Amino acid sequence: MKKVRRKGIKMIKNKKLTVLLMTLLVALFVIFQQPKIESAVVDNVITRIDIQNSQGEPLTQGVGSWENFRLNAEFAFNNGQVQPGDTATIQLPEEVIFVGKSFEIRDVNGQVVANATIDSTSKQAVLTFTNYVTQRASFSGNFTMTVRIDHNVARTAQQIPLTVTVNHTPMYSGVVNYTGIAGMEPQDFAKSGWQDPNDNSKLHYIIYVNQNYLNFTDIMIGDTIQYENAKIDKSSFRVISGTWYTDTTDNSIRLGYQEDVTASYSPQFSADGKSFTLSLKPFNPNRGYYVKYDVDLLGAPANGMLLNNNATMEDSTGWKSVADAQIVYQEDGGNARSNIFKVELTKKSDTGEKLQGAEFGLYYEGTLVKTATSDANGVVTFDSLIKPKYTIKETKAPAGYVLSEEEITVNVADAANGVVHKEVVNKPETTTTTTTTTTTTTEAPTTTTTTTTEAPTTTTESTTSSTTTTESTTESTTTEMPTSSSTTTETSTTEGSTTETTVTPRESTTTSEADLPKTGTSATIFTTIAGALSVLGGFAILMNRKDVDVNR
Repeated sequence: MKKVRRKGIKMIKNKKLTVLLMTLLVALFVIFQQPKIESAVVDNVITRIDIQNSQGEPLTQGVGSWENFRLNAEFAFNNGQVQPGDTATIQLPEEVIFVGKSFEIRDVNGQVVANATIDSTSKQAVLTFTNYVTQRASFSGNFTMTVRIDHNVARTAQQIPLTVTVNHTPMYSGVVNYTGIAGMEPQDFAKSGWQDPNDNSKLHYIIYVNQNYLNFTDIMIGDTIQYENAKIDKSSFRVISGTWYTDTTDNSIRLGYQEDVTASYSPQFSADGKSFTLSLKPFNPNRGYYVKYDVDLLGAPANGMLLNNNATMEDSTGWKSVADAQIVYQEDGGNARSNIFKVELTKKSDTGEKLQGAEFGLYYEGTLVKTATSDANGVVTFDSLIKPKYTIKETKAPAGYVLSEEEITVNVADAANGVVHKEVVNKPETTTTTTTTTTTTTEAPTTTTTTTTEAPTTTTESTTSSTTTTESTTESTTTEMPTSSSTTTETSTTEGSTTETTVTPRESTTTSEADLPKTGTSATIFTTIAGALSVLGGFAILMNRKDVDVNR
Protein backbone atom coordinates (compact mmCIF):
# COMPACT_ATOMS: atom_id res chain seq x y z
CA MET A 1 0.00 0.00 0.00
CA LYS A 2 2.87 2.31 0.94
CA LYS A 3 4.62 1.46 -2.35
CA VAL A 4 1.50 2.31 -4.36
CA ARG A 5 1.16 5.59 -2.47
CA ARG A 6 4.75 6.52 -3.26
CA LYS A 7 4.23 5.64 -6.92
CA GLY A 8 1.16 7.92 -7.07
CA ILE A 9 3.07 10.73 -5.39
CA LYS A 10 5.89 10.30 -7.93
CA MET A 11 3.41 10.51 -10.83
CA ILE A 12 1.94 13.71 -9.37
CA LYS A 13 5.42 15.15 -9.04
CA ASN A 14 6.26 14.29 -12.67
CA LYS A 15 3.05 15.93 -13.86
CA LYS A 16 3.88 19.10 -11.94
CA LEU A 17 7.38 19.12 -13.44
CA THR A 18 5.91 18.72 -16.93
CA VAL A 19 3.52 21.64 -16.35
CA LEU A 20 6.42 23.72 -15.06
CA LEU A 21 8.56 23.02 -18.15
CA MET A 22 5.68 23.77 -20.50
CA THR A 23 5.05 27.05 -18.69
CA LEU A 24 8.74 27.94 -19.05
CA LEU A 25 8.73 27.19 -22.79
CA VAL A 26 5.60 29.30 -23.35
CA ALA A 27 7.14 32.18 -21.38
CA LEU A 28 10.36 32.07 -23.42
CA PHE A 29 8.38 31.89 -26.67
CA VAL A 30 6.38 34.99 -25.75
CA ILE A 31 9.51 36.87 -24.67
CA PHE A 32 11.51 36.14 -27.80
CA GLN A 33 8.72 36.33 -30.32
CA GLN A 34 9.55 39.22 -32.65
CA PRO A 35 6.78 41.50 -33.85
CA LYS A 36 5.91 41.07 -37.51
CA ILE A 37 6.64 43.99 -39.80
CA GLU A 38 3.51 44.82 -41.72
CA SER A 39 3.98 45.74 -45.35
CA ALA A 40 2.65 49.10 -46.44
CA VAL A 41 0.87 50.28 -49.56
CA VAL A 42 3.00 53.00 -51.16
CA ASP A 43 1.50 55.83 -53.17
CA ASN A 44 3.08 58.34 -55.55
CA VAL A 45 5.55 55.76 -56.82
CA ILE A 46 3.96 55.03 -60.22
CA THR A 47 3.97 58.37 -61.96
CA ARG A 48 2.49 57.61 -65.37
CA ILE A 49 0.74 54.86 -67.36
CA ASP A 50 0.20 55.13 -71.11
CA ILE A 51 -1.03 52.91 -73.95
CA GLN A 52 1.26 51.38 -76.59
CA ASN A 53 0.80 48.98 -79.46
CA SER A 54 2.37 45.52 -79.31
CA GLN A 55 5.67 46.88 -80.63
CA GLY A 56 6.02 49.60 -78.04
CA GLU A 57 4.83 52.51 -80.18
CA PRO A 58 1.93 54.89 -79.47
CA LEU A 59 -1.39 53.14 -80.12
CA THR A 60 -3.00 54.96 -83.04
CA GLN A 61 -4.83 52.12 -84.82
CA GLY A 62 -7.92 50.23 -83.75
CA VAL A 63 -7.59 46.89 -81.97
CA GLY A 64 -9.69 43.77 -82.43
CA SER A 65 -11.03 41.28 -79.94
CA TRP A 66 -7.88 39.13 -79.92
CA GLU A 67 -5.31 41.83 -80.56
CA ASN A 68 -2.78 42.54 -77.83
CA PHE A 69 -1.46 45.92 -76.79
CA ARG A 70 0.63 47.24 -73.93
CA LEU A 71 0.39 49.36 -70.83
CA ASN A 72 3.67 51.13 -70.14
CA ALA A 73 4.10 52.36 -66.55
CA GLU A 74 6.80 54.70 -65.25
CA PHE A 75 7.93 54.88 -61.64
CA ALA A 76 10.30 56.96 -59.49
CA PHE A 77 11.06 57.14 -55.77
CA ASN A 78 13.83 58.01 -53.33
CA ASN A 79 15.51 55.89 -50.68
CA GLY A 80 13.32 55.64 -47.59
CA GLN A 81 10.11 56.34 -49.49
CA VAL A 82 9.67 52.60 -50.12
CA GLN A 83 10.58 49.80 -47.73
CA PRO A 84 11.13 46.08 -48.50
CA GLY A 85 7.79 44.31 -48.73
CA ASP A 86 5.82 47.45 -49.60
CA THR A 87 3.32 47.05 -52.43
CA ALA A 88 1.61 48.97 -55.20
CA THR A 89 -1.52 47.50 -56.79
CA ILE A 90 -2.59 48.22 -60.38
CA GLN A 91 -6.25 47.55 -61.16
CA LEU A 92 -7.40 47.32 -64.78
CA PRO A 93 -10.82 48.58 -65.85
CA GLU A 94 -13.40 45.86 -66.51
CA GLU A 95 -13.06 46.18 -70.31
CA VAL A 96 -9.39 45.10 -70.27
CA ILE A 97 -7.73 41.82 -69.30
CA PHE A 98 -4.11 40.78 -68.72
CA VAL A 99 -2.50 38.49 -71.29
CA GLY A 100 1.05 38.31 -69.92
CA LYS A 101 2.40 36.53 -66.86
CA SER A 102 4.09 37.61 -63.65
CA PHE A 103 7.49 39.26 -64.09
CA GLU A 104 10.43 40.96 -62.37
CA ILE A 105 11.75 44.51 -62.51
CA ARG A 106 15.56 44.49 -62.53
CA ASP A 107 18.38 46.99 -62.62
CA VAL A 108 21.17 47.01 -65.21
CA ASN A 109 23.12 44.45 -63.15
CA GLY A 110 20.20 42.04 -63.02
CA GLN A 111 19.30 42.65 -59.39
CA VAL A 112 15.57 42.45 -58.66
CA VAL A 113 14.02 45.72 -57.51
CA ALA A 114 10.40 44.50 -57.48
CA ASN A 115 8.29 41.45 -58.33
CA ALA A 116 5.03 41.89 -60.25
CA THR A 117 2.34 39.28 -59.71
CA ILE A 118 -0.36 39.14 -62.39
CA ASP A 119 -3.87 37.90 -61.58
CA SER A 120 -5.98 37.71 -64.75
CA THR A 121 -9.12 36.80 -62.83
CA SER A 122 -9.12 39.90 -60.60
CA LYS A 123 -7.38 41.95 -63.33
CA GLN A 124 -4.79 43.11 -60.85
CA ALA A 125 -1.01 43.42 -60.90
CA VAL A 126 0.69 43.72 -57.52
CA LEU A 127 4.22 45.10 -57.30
CA THR A 128 6.18 43.98 -54.23
CA PHE A 129 9.49 45.74 -53.60
CA THR A 130 12.59 43.85 -52.46
CA ASN A 131 15.43 44.66 -50.04
CA TYR A 132 17.26 46.29 -52.94
CA VAL A 133 15.31 49.49 -52.42
CA THR A 134 17.44 50.19 -49.30
CA GLN A 135 20.72 50.02 -51.22
CA ARG A 136 20.52 53.06 -53.48
CA ALA A 137 19.70 56.74 -53.16
CA SER A 138 16.93 56.84 -55.75
CA PHE A 139 15.16 54.70 -58.33
CA SER A 140 13.39 55.33 -61.61
CA GLY A 141 12.35 53.18 -64.54
CA ASN A 142 9.43 51.61 -66.35
CA PHE A 143 7.67 48.31 -66.89
CA THR A 144 5.24 46.98 -69.51
CA MET A 145 2.21 44.72 -69.21
CA THR A 146 0.54 42.94 -72.13
CA VAL A 147 -3.25 43.30 -72.24
CA ARG A 148 -6.19 43.05 -74.62
CA ILE A 149 -9.84 44.00 -74.65
CA ASP A 150 -11.99 41.52 -72.75
CA HIS A 151 -14.49 40.54 -75.47
CA ASN A 152 -16.72 38.92 -72.85
CA VAL A 153 -17.32 42.45 -71.53
CA ALA A 154 -16.96 44.64 -74.62
CA ARG A 155 -18.47 42.99 -77.67
CA THR A 156 -19.34 45.85 -79.98
CA ALA A 157 -17.13 48.45 -81.62
CA GLN A 158 -16.59 51.46 -79.34
CA GLN A 159 -14.17 54.03 -77.99
CA ILE A 160 -12.99 52.83 -74.58
CA PRO A 161 -11.47 55.44 -72.21
CA LEU A 162 -8.79 53.59 -70.30
CA THR A 163 -8.43 54.59 -66.64
CA VAL A 164 -6.12 52.42 -64.54
CA THR A 165 -6.36 52.55 -60.75
CA VAL A 166 -3.17 52.52 -58.68
CA ASN A 167 -3.83 52.01 -54.96
CA HIS A 168 -7.33 53.49 -55.34
CA THR A 169 -5.96 56.49 -57.28
CA PRO A 170 -7.28 56.66 -60.88
CA MET A 171 -4.73 57.34 -63.62
CA TYR A 172 -6.05 58.17 -67.08
CA SER A 173 -4.05 56.40 -69.80
CA GLY A 174 -5.85 57.30 -73.04
CA VAL A 175 -8.52 55.94 -75.38
CA VAL A 176 -8.59 52.57 -77.16
CA ASN A 177 -10.39 52.35 -80.51
CA TYR A 178 -11.97 48.90 -80.20
CA THR A 179 -13.24 47.44 -83.47
CA GLY A 180 -15.46 44.89 -81.74
CA ILE A 181 -15.95 41.19 -82.42
CA ALA A 182 -15.71 40.72 -86.16
CA GLY A 183 -17.52 37.88 -87.90
CA MET A 184 -15.20 35.34 -89.53
CA GLU A 185 -15.69 33.86 -92.96
CA PRO A 186 -14.84 30.17 -93.47
CA GLN A 187 -11.43 29.64 -95.04
CA ASP A 188 -10.10 26.77 -97.11
CA PHE A 189 -6.65 27.32 -95.67
CA ALA A 190 -5.58 29.61 -92.81
CA LYS A 191 -3.03 29.86 -90.01
CA SER A 192 -2.76 31.51 -86.60
CA GLY A 193 -0.07 31.72 -83.95
CA TRP A 194 0.45 33.09 -80.45
CA GLN A 195 3.04 33.28 -77.72
CA ASP A 196 2.60 31.08 -74.66
CA PRO A 197 1.32 33.31 -71.83
CA ASN A 198 3.34 31.39 -69.22
CA ASP A 199 6.50 30.61 -71.18
CA ASN A 200 7.92 33.37 -73.36
CA SER A 201 10.23 30.92 -75.13
CA LYS A 202 7.42 28.87 -76.65
CA LEU A 203 5.16 29.71 -79.62
CA HIS A 204 2.00 27.85 -80.67
CA TYR A 205 0.73 27.49 -84.26
CA ILE A 206 -2.46 26.07 -85.81
CA ILE A 207 -3.09 25.47 -89.52
CA TYR A 208 -6.82 25.35 -90.47
CA VAL A 209 -7.80 23.09 -93.41
CA ASN A 210 -11.14 22.74 -95.26
CA GLN A 211 -13.57 24.98 -93.39
CA ASN A 212 -15.76 24.95 -96.50
CA TYR A 213 -15.80 21.13 -96.78
CA LEU A 214 -14.36 20.95 -100.33
CA ASN A 215 -13.27 17.83 -102.13
CA PHE A 216 -9.49 18.28 -102.22
CA THR A 217 -7.24 15.48 -103.44
CA ASP A 218 -3.64 14.70 -102.55
CA ILE A 219 -3.16 17.72 -100.27
CA MET A 220 0.46 18.68 -99.56
CA ILE A 221 1.22 21.21 -96.76
CA GLY A 222 4.57 22.93 -96.26
CA ASP A 223 5.65 25.22 -93.43
CA THR A 224 8.91 27.13 -92.85
CA ILE A 225 10.02 29.27 -89.89
CA GLN A 226 11.36 32.57 -91.20
CA TYR A 227 13.18 33.85 -88.11
CA GLU A 228 16.40 32.84 -86.42
CA ASN A 229 17.12 30.99 -83.17
CA ALA A 230 14.02 28.82 -83.35
CA LYS A 231 13.24 25.12 -83.81
CA ILE A 232 10.07 23.10 -84.32
CA ASP A 233 9.21 20.87 -81.37
CA LYS A 234 8.62 17.54 -83.16
CA SER A 235 6.96 16.00 -80.12
CA SER A 236 4.23 18.65 -80.22
CA PHE A 237 3.11 17.85 -83.78
CA ARG A 238 -0.57 16.85 -84.01
CA VAL A 239 -3.23 16.31 -86.73
CA ILE A 240 -6.79 16.71 -85.41
CA SER A 241 -9.98 15.89 -87.33
CA GLY A 242 -13.46 17.25 -86.53
CA THR A 243 -16.37 19.44 -87.62
CA TRP A 244 -16.43 23.23 -87.71
CA TYR A 245 -18.67 25.49 -85.64
CA THR A 246 -18.86 29.19 -84.82
CA ASP A 247 -18.04 30.17 -81.23
CA THR A 248 -20.52 32.94 -80.40
CA THR A 249 -18.36 34.33 -77.57
CA ASP A 250 -15.92 35.78 -80.10
CA ASN A 251 -17.40 34.81 -83.48
CA SER A 252 -14.40 32.57 -84.20
CA ILE A 253 -14.64 29.32 -86.18
CA ARG A 254 -13.46 26.37 -84.12
CA LEU A 255 -13.13 22.62 -84.60
CA GLY A 256 -15.58 20.53 -82.61
CA TYR A 257 -15.91 16.77 -82.04
CA GLN A 258 -12.16 16.52 -82.24
CA GLU A 259 -10.34 13.27 -82.99
CA ASP A 260 -6.54 12.91 -82.84
CA VAL A 261 -5.49 11.23 -86.11
CA THR A 262 -1.75 12.01 -85.90
CA ALA A 263 -0.79 8.35 -86.13
CA SER A 264 -2.17 8.22 -89.69
CA TYR A 265 0.37 10.75 -91.00
CA SER A 266 4.14 11.05 -91.29
CA PRO A 267 5.44 14.64 -91.41
CA GLN A 268 8.94 15.17 -92.79
CA PHE A 269 11.14 17.59 -90.86
CA SER A 270 14.21 19.37 -92.21
CA ALA A 271 17.61 18.71 -90.67
CA ASP A 272 17.74 22.17 -89.06
CA GLY A 273 14.27 21.70 -87.53
CA LYS A 274 12.91 24.89 -89.10
CA SER A 275 10.48 23.39 -91.65
CA PHE A 276 8.33 20.39 -92.44
CA THR A 277 6.13 18.92 -95.19
CA LEU A 278 2.96 16.91 -94.65
CA SER A 279 0.96 14.78 -97.09
CA LEU A 280 -2.63 14.96 -95.84
CA LYS A 281 -3.62 11.56 -97.10
CA PRO A 282 -6.06 10.07 -96.19
CA PHE A 283 -8.34 13.10 -96.51
CA ASN A 284 -12.10 13.22 -95.79
CA PRO A 285 -13.82 16.16 -97.54
CA ASN A 286 -16.61 16.06 -94.94
CA ARG A 287 -14.21 16.74 -92.14
CA GLY A 288 -12.14 19.71 -91.10
CA TYR A 289 -8.54 19.51 -89.91
CA TYR A 290 -6.16 21.18 -87.45
CA VAL A 291 -2.40 20.82 -87.96
CA LYS A 292 -0.87 21.92 -84.65
CA TYR A 293 2.74 22.31 -83.56
CA ASP A 294 4.95 24.35 -81.23
CA VAL A 295 8.18 26.26 -81.82
CA ASP A 296 10.92 26.65 -79.21
CA LEU A 297 12.86 29.90 -79.20
CA LEU A 298 16.54 29.20 -78.62
CA GLY A 299 17.24 32.83 -77.73
CA ALA A 300 15.06 35.70 -76.64
CA PRO A 301 14.20 38.04 -79.53
CA ALA A 302 14.04 41.78 -78.98
CA ASN A 303 10.89 42.83 -77.20
CA GLY A 304 8.31 43.81 -79.82
CA MET A 305 10.05 41.92 -82.63
CA LEU A 306 7.76 40.64 -85.40
CA LEU A 307 8.12 36.87 -85.97
CA ASN A 308 6.84 35.87 -89.42
CA ASN A 309 5.83 32.39 -90.42
CA ASN A 310 3.89 31.26 -93.47
CA ALA A 311 2.54 27.97 -94.71
CA THR A 312 1.48 26.70 -98.12
CA MET A 313 -1.14 24.19 -99.26
CA GLU A 314 -1.69 22.69 -102.72
CA ASP A 315 -3.48 19.71 -104.20
CA SER A 316 -3.14 17.53 -107.26
CA THR A 317 -5.25 19.89 -109.42
CA GLY A 318 -2.66 22.70 -109.03
CA TRP A 319 -4.73 24.67 -106.53
CA LYS A 320 -2.46 26.54 -104.11
CA SER A 321 -2.90 28.83 -101.12
CA VAL A 322 -0.56 30.70 -98.75
CA ALA A 323 -1.38 31.54 -95.15
CA ASP A 324 0.66 33.91 -92.99
CA ALA A 325 0.93 34.03 -89.23
CA GLN A 326 2.65 36.88 -87.42
CA ILE A 327 3.52 36.86 -83.73
CA VAL A 328 4.84 39.93 -81.99
CA TYR A 329 7.28 38.76 -79.34
CA GLN A 330 6.32 40.33 -76.07
CA GLU A 331 7.97 39.95 -72.71
CA ASP A 332 6.47 41.74 -69.77
CA GLY A 333 9.01 43.17 -67.41
CA GLY A 334 10.74 46.32 -66.44
CA ASN A 335 14.01 48.11 -65.99
CA ALA A 336 15.10 50.16 -63.01
CA ARG A 337 17.80 52.78 -62.91
CA SER A 338 19.19 53.03 -59.40
CA ASN A 339 21.42 55.89 -58.33
CA ILE A 340 24.02 56.69 -55.69
CA PHE A 341 25.48 60.17 -55.23
CA LYS A 342 28.44 61.92 -53.65
CA VAL A 343 29.22 65.21 -51.96
CA GLU A 344 32.21 67.39 -52.83
CA LEU A 345 32.74 70.07 -50.20
CA THR A 346 35.36 72.83 -50.72
CA LYS A 347 37.03 74.32 -47.63
CA LYS A 348 38.08 78.00 -47.95
CA SER A 349 39.26 80.91 -45.85
CA ASP A 350 37.36 84.20 -45.89
CA THR A 351 39.91 85.42 -48.45
CA GLY A 352 39.31 82.48 -50.78
CA GLU A 353 42.37 80.45 -49.83
CA LYS A 354 41.92 76.65 -50.09
CA LEU A 355 42.39 75.07 -46.67
CA GLN A 356 43.89 71.64 -46.04
CA GLY A 357 43.47 69.53 -42.92
CA ALA A 358 39.89 70.34 -41.96
CA GLU A 359 38.05 67.29 -40.65
CA PHE A 360 34.35 66.67 -41.24
CA GLY A 361 31.77 64.11 -40.17
CA LEU A 362 28.87 62.87 -42.31
CA TYR A 363 25.72 62.13 -40.28
CA TYR A 364 22.48 60.36 -41.11
CA GLU A 365 19.66 61.05 -38.67
CA GLY A 366 22.20 62.03 -36.01
CA THR A 367 24.45 58.97 -36.44
CA LEU A 368 28.01 59.39 -37.70
CA VAL A 369 28.40 57.54 -41.00
CA LYS A 370 31.76 58.65 -42.40
CA THR A 371 34.65 61.05 -41.72
CA ALA A 372 36.90 62.83 -44.23
CA THR A 373 39.70 65.43 -44.29
CA SER A 374 40.17 68.23 -46.81
CA ASP A 375 43.07 67.70 -49.23
CA ALA A 376 45.62 70.19 -50.57
CA ASN A 377 42.92 71.71 -52.77
CA GLY A 378 40.56 72.09 -49.81
CA VAL A 379 38.25 69.38 -51.17
CA VAL A 380 36.39 66.95 -48.92
CA THR A 381 34.65 64.01 -50.66
CA PHE A 382 31.93 61.70 -49.37
CA ASP A 383 30.94 59.13 -52.01
CA SER A 384 28.65 56.09 -52.43
CA LEU A 385 25.81 57.81 -50.58
CA ILE A 386 22.47 56.00 -50.71
CA LYS A 387 20.21 57.88 -48.29
CA PRO A 388 18.17 60.83 -49.53
CA LYS A 389 19.44 63.29 -46.93
CA TYR A 390 22.58 63.77 -44.81
CA THR A 391 24.10 66.38 -42.49
CA ILE A 392 27.78 67.40 -42.54
CA LYS A 393 29.58 69.02 -39.58
CA GLU A 394 33.14 70.25 -39.20
CA THR A 395 34.82 68.41 -36.32
CA LYS A 396 38.32 69.92 -36.51
CA ALA A 397 39.34 73.24 -38.03
CA PRO A 398 42.56 73.77 -39.97
CA ALA A 399 45.47 75.15 -37.93
CA GLY A 400 45.02 78.87 -37.27
CA TYR A 401 41.29 78.90 -38.03
CA VAL A 402 38.09 78.89 -35.98
CA LEU A 403 35.89 75.77 -36.06
CA SER A 404 32.78 76.32 -38.14
CA GLU A 405 29.49 75.81 -36.30
CA GLU A 406 27.52 75.47 -39.55
CA GLU A 407 25.52 72.29 -40.16
CA ILE A 408 25.35 71.54 -43.86
CA THR A 409 22.35 69.61 -45.20
CA VAL A 410 22.71 67.66 -48.47
CA ASN A 411 19.84 66.09 -50.43
CA VAL A 412 19.96 63.64 -53.30
CA ALA A 413 17.48 65.91 -55.08
CA ASP A 414 20.21 68.58 -55.27
CA ALA A 415 22.66 66.27 -57.06
CA ALA A 416 23.67 67.37 -60.55
CA ASN A 417 25.05 64.38 -62.47
CA GLY A 418 25.22 62.51 -59.19
CA VAL A 419 27.24 65.16 -57.30
CA VAL A 420 26.25 67.73 -54.68
CA HIS A 421 28.68 70.68 -54.38
CA LYS A 422 29.02 72.71 -51.17
CA GLU A 423 31.45 75.31 -49.75
CA VAL A 424 32.50 76.04 -46.17
CA VAL A 425 34.35 79.21 -45.13
CA ASN A 426 36.53 79.42 -41.99
CA LYS A 427 37.61 82.63 -40.24
CA PRO A 428 41.14 82.94 -38.85
CA GLU A 429 41.71 82.83 -35.10
CA THR A 430 42.02 86.24 -33.28
CA THR A 431 45.15 87.13 -31.14
CA THR A 432 44.68 87.56 -27.31
CA THR A 433 47.15 89.83 -25.31
CA THR A 434 47.69 89.43 -21.52
CA THR A 435 49.31 92.34 -19.49
CA THR A 436 50.76 91.95 -15.93
CA THR A 437 51.57 95.04 -13.72
CA THR A 438 53.53 94.89 -10.39
CA THR A 439 53.41 97.82 -7.94
CA THR A 440 55.77 98.13 -4.86
CA THR A 441 54.90 100.27 -1.82
CA THR A 442 57.58 101.24 0.80
CA GLU A 443 56.44 102.05 4.34
CA ALA A 444 58.30 104.50 6.63
CA PRO A 445 60.70 102.75 9.04
CA THR A 446 59.82 102.28 12.69
CA THR A 447 62.49 103.42 15.25
CA THR A 448 62.67 102.25 18.89
CA THR A 449 64.97 104.10 21.43
CA THR A 450 65.81 102.78 24.92
CA THR A 451 67.74 104.94 27.60
CA THR A 452 69.04 103.57 30.93
CA THR A 453 70.59 105.81 33.72
CA GLU A 454 72.28 104.46 36.88
CA ALA A 455 72.95 106.71 39.86
CA PRO A 456 76.14 105.24 41.34
CA THR A 457 78.17 105.70 38.23
CA THR A 458 78.88 108.49 35.94
CA THR A 459 78.74 106.42 32.89
CA THR A 460 75.90 107.03 30.52
CA GLU A 461 74.97 104.29 28.08
CA SER A 462 72.72 105.07 25.24
CA THR A 463 71.52 102.29 23.04
CA THR A 464 69.55 102.97 19.95
CA SER A 465 67.95 100.07 18.09
CA SER A 466 66.52 100.79 14.67
CA THR A 467 64.59 98.23 12.70
CA THR A 468 63.34 98.95 9.25
CA THR A 469 60.83 96.64 7.50
CA THR A 470 59.93 97.11 3.91
CA GLU A 471 57.20 94.78 2.60
CA SER A 472 55.41 95.36 -0.57
CA THR A 473 53.20 92.78 -2.21
CA THR A 474 50.90 94.11 -4.85
CA GLU A 475 50.02 91.78 -7.65
CA SER A 476 47.58 92.64 -10.38
CA THR A 477 46.65 90.14 -13.07
CA THR A 478 44.30 90.76 -15.98
CA THR A 479 42.79 87.76 -17.67
CA GLU A 480 40.20 87.87 -20.45
CA MET A 481 37.42 85.55 -19.31
CA PRO A 482 33.74 85.46 -20.13
CA THR A 483 32.61 85.57 -16.51
CA SER A 484 34.58 85.86 -13.18
CA SER A 485 34.24 87.06 -9.60
CA SER A 486 36.93 89.10 -7.71
CA THR A 487 37.51 89.13 -3.93
CA THR A 488 39.90 91.68 -2.31
CA THR A 489 41.17 91.24 1.26
CA GLU A 490 43.16 94.01 2.99
CA THR A 491 45.10 93.34 6.25
CA SER A 492 46.94 96.07 8.29
CA THR A 493 49.49 95.51 11.11
CA THR A 494 52.22 97.56 12.75
CA GLU A 495 54.71 95.64 10.62
CA GLY A 496 53.09 96.27 7.18
CA SER A 497 50.04 96.32 4.89
CA THR A 498 49.23 93.49 2.49
CA THR A 499 46.65 93.64 -0.34
CA GLU A 500 45.59 90.33 -1.87
CA THR A 501 43.34 90.01 -4.91
CA THR A 502 41.92 86.58 -5.74
CA VAL A 503 40.18 85.95 -9.05
CA THR A 504 37.86 82.99 -8.87
CA PRO A 505 36.33 81.67 -12.14
CA ARG A 506 32.65 80.82 -12.07
CA GLU A 507 32.02 77.15 -11.87
CA SER A 508 30.26 75.64 -14.88
CA THR A 509 28.01 72.71 -14.12
CA THR A 510 26.44 70.58 -16.81
CA THR A 511 23.81 68.11 -15.83
CA SER A 512 23.21 65.31 -18.28
CA GLU A 513 20.04 63.42 -17.78
CA ALA A 514 20.34 59.75 -18.61
CA ASP A 515 18.06 58.51 -21.32
CA LEU A 516 15.18 56.36 -20.26
CA PRO A 517 15.57 52.77 -21.39
CA LYS A 518 13.88 52.05 -24.68
CA THR A 519 11.21 49.45 -25.07
CA GLY A 520 12.59 46.42 -26.85
CA THR A 521 16.25 46.92 -25.83
CA SER A 522 18.37 43.99 -24.79
CA ALA A 523 18.40 45.16 -21.14
CA THR A 524 14.63 45.02 -21.02
CA ILE A 525 14.60 41.57 -22.60
CA PHE A 526 17.11 40.14 -20.14
CA THR A 527 15.34 41.78 -17.19
CA THR A 528 12.09 40.24 -18.33
CA ILE A 529 13.73 36.84 -18.73
CA ALA A 530 15.33 37.04 -15.29
CA GLY A 531 11.99 38.00 -13.72
CA ALA A 532 10.18 35.18 -15.49
CA LEU A 533 12.80 32.63 -14.48
CA SER A 534 12.74 33.87 -10.87
CA VAL A 535 8.99 33.45 -10.66
CA LEU A 536 9.13 30.02 -12.25
CA GLY A 537 12.06 29.00 -10.02
CA GLY A 538 10.14 30.05 -6.92
CA PHE A 539 7.16 28.10 -8.13
CA ALA A 540 9.36 25.01 -8.65
CA ILE A 541 10.83 25.29 -5.13
CA LEU A 542 7.36 25.61 -3.64
CA MET A 543 6.15 22.54 -5.51
CA ASN A 544 9.22 20.60 -4.41
CA ARG A 545 8.63 21.45 -0.75
CA LYS A 546 5.04 20.31 -1.02
CA ASP A 547 6.22 17.04 -2.54
CA VAL A 548 8.66 16.50 0.33
CA ASP A 549 5.87 17.11 2.85
CA VAL A 550 3.70 14.59 1.04
CA ASN A 551 6.49 12.00 1.06
CA ARG A 552 6.88 12.45 4.76
